Amino acid sequence: SQIADFSNEPAYLTVEAIAYDHHITVQLASPMDMSHDISIKAWDVDMANGAAMPQWIDWHDGADFMQIQRPLDVDTVRLKVRALLDNGQSATTIVEIDLRTGSVSEVGKAFSQSLTLGDQLKLEVKRLANTGNDLVQSLVS
Repeated sequence: SQIADFSNEPAYLTVEAIAYDHHITVQLASPMDMSHDISIKAWDVDMANGAAMPQWIDWHDGADFMQIQRPLDVDTVRLKVRALLDNGQSATTIVEIDLRTGSVSEVGKAFSQSLTLGDQLKLEVKRLANTGNDLVQSLVS
């Protein structure tokens, strides 16, 4: 997905899926780190319709990958994927994943916007948790 209104240079979000017999592996990426002075602090994924994430989608908050166990009664899933950036912006795209083939289609246009206060707090909590984990690791070592 090319992100509109992001900067003078094009920026992209990439959602790749690989279908296996019983599950689909989904990888989130962006070449923004290489072409812009911006880095992705965390990823945020929700159901596009605002519903709770089903149990058959295994995604951990902030992670850049997920596993989808292929349910028999669902053909496609629509996800809202957001990259939370270190410059106070987010980049968002909505994708539809065909659970039979693993093909990914963009729904609408990707866009950027300023991070909400909630997004900023989420990133700070994640940073503090990582700092705490690093401290525990250094104490154990």
